[in-house]
Amino acid sequence: MVELEVPLSVFLEGREVVVYVENYLNKPSGDRIEKVCLQFLNEGYRKLILDFRETELVNSIGVSFLLGIIDACERHGSELVLTNLNENVFNLFELLGITKRVKVDFIEDESSTRDLH
Repeated sequence: MVELEVPLSVFLEGREVVVYVENYLNKPSGDRIEKVCLQFLNEGYRKLILDFRETELVNSIGVSFLLGIIDACERHGSELVLTNLNENVFNLFELLGITKRVKVDFIEDESSTRDLH
């Protein structure tokens, strides 16, 4: 089976970049996200936001890519923010200790933001 390359949605604002994570964070999507994030880090962006609003599932390989992005941000002195996680994805990341390494923003509605840290 051939996997088609699906373009990522990215939003740039100043020196910040928002990358919209796909429905399923696995090897193909994780690889694309990591490449895009590394490209922006190498171009000098100092804040990456991964928006999980469409993400329902994350497998172990997807977690590995996320950990690689976290490590790259730490090496570049950049901030990584995870936002719009559903409860299952948040619980997985919390169980794995990811939420201790990055900022997590919960967007409950347009007028409120709750920070984990």
